[in-house]
Amino acid sequence: MDSRPLGQSERAGADLGRLALVLVGVAAPLSVLALIATQGVPVPVWDQWELVPLLEKFRGGVLAFDDLWKQHNEHRLVAPLALMVALAALSGWNIYLELAASFLFACGTLALLASLLRATFEGQVPRWLLAAFSLVVFSLSQHENWLWGWQLQWFMVAFGSVLAVWALQRWPGQARGVLVAALGALLASLSLSSGLLVWVAALALVARSHGPRWLLCWCGAALAVFAAFFVGFETPPGHPSRSAFLATPLEFLRYVATYLGLPLGACDPVLAPLAGVTTVLALAVALTAAVRRDRGAFSRFLPWLTLAFFALLSAAATGVGRVGFGAQQALSSRYATLANLLLLATLVACALAWDHPGRATASRRSRTLVVALATLAVSAHAATCWISTNLAVMRSAALAEARAEWLAYPRTSLDAFGVLYPIEHVSLIRERSGTLRDLGYLLPPEPDATRPRRGMRRRGEAAEPAPQPAAPPAKQ
Repeated sequence: MDSRPLGQSERAGADLGRLALVLVGVAAPLSVLALIATQGVPVPVWDQWELVPLLEKFRGGVLAFDDLWKQHNEHRLVAPLALMVALAALSGWNIYLELAASFLFACGTLALLASLLRATFEGQVPRWLLAAFSLVVFSLSQHENWLWGWQLQWFMVAFGSVLAVWALQRWPGQARGVLVAALGALLASLSLSSGLLVWVAALALVARSHGPRWLLCWCGAALAVFAAFFVGFETPPGHPSRSAFLATPLEFLRYVATYLGLPLGACDPVLAPLAGVTTVLALAVALTAAVRRDRGAFSRFLPWLTLAFFALLSAAATGVGRVGFGAQQALSSRYATLANLLLLATLVACALAWDHPGRATASRRSRTLVVALATLAVSAHAATCWISTNLAVMRSAALAEARAEWLAYPRTSLDAFGVLYPIEHVSLIRERSGTLRDLGYLLPPEPDATRPRRGMRRRGEAAEPAPQPAAPPAKQ
């Protein structure tokens, strides 16, 4: 038997618990790095082929802002396109740099969230909450975003939204708070169309932290960004009508619930919407309990409520544009990055209600309920990450096979190219592969040095028109 005093045993157990939480928190980002290192495939995929003309223009010195501003589906991807072009120019388009940039944006997001936690809990952040945040931010449920360089945009919009909320909370009543928040919202707006909703979601926080004068400034900036964004905006070809959600309201609600439940939904069309509804209900119940215990809890929780509202708005906006594809389209793992914000807010609400160090001890029934819900959430998260990892491995295997065929072309068939881009538009892959070879990106030069260098031109020279497929479908 242990002969040490009870106090020493308790301290040893507490130290072991803290060590376990630290290990869990560190293991999450390490698992992402391992996934990138083992499953990343350096080959352009789907929308990523749209970067090739920009790389060609950049090499020729004719890349203009309009090229970055051009509408892509529902988005204006100015910020991610600019970063991807810069990374490609510096590295000969080493796609792993895009994956590393996604990881760094996630690290920055976690750092800002940790700072928000310290302010919310007045320096007494529950240790389990920090570990949980690391697990969610670096969740493998986002496997598509971790392994596809083009998806850098999702981590940029998440970073921009969190930066906006952090700045408003960090500098209340000060001009720099609104200025930095506006820059974060602008970054989000120019990363994905969903980023525009940061301006809307933050209205209450701006009014609470900075007052009516700064609220008017915020609204003016938001109107200017919205107006610029939608000038010349067109409905993307091949997309369903935006009024489809009115004809199928239940399907729309299912789509939104599925989107929000991705972090815990085990990639299942039944479990994901159930997880989404459960997360929203848990947030409402926990926040109500927290406010009943302490009326000041709502004020401290407002930044998190802003992030949760942004996630809800993003899910609804995506549902309006995509529900015509069916509710199962919401199972795409890319949406988990923004859905995570709702889950994080729910965790904070639960901690405020039942685990704040300054609160009275909860009843046995409350503790039992919390433990049961925590066990269920951890199990759902583990199952989701396991299934997502298996899906990532299968996807990477298909991409590796397609890359081998691509590198060997024209000595091989085009059968595998459908993984890289719709097979009916394979001529685009052929044309842009020639451009990449001329640029010295990803492909070795052809043995025949006398072949004219396709598409290369000097500053001021007109570009040769490239064949364009008719409205190629895009995954984004």
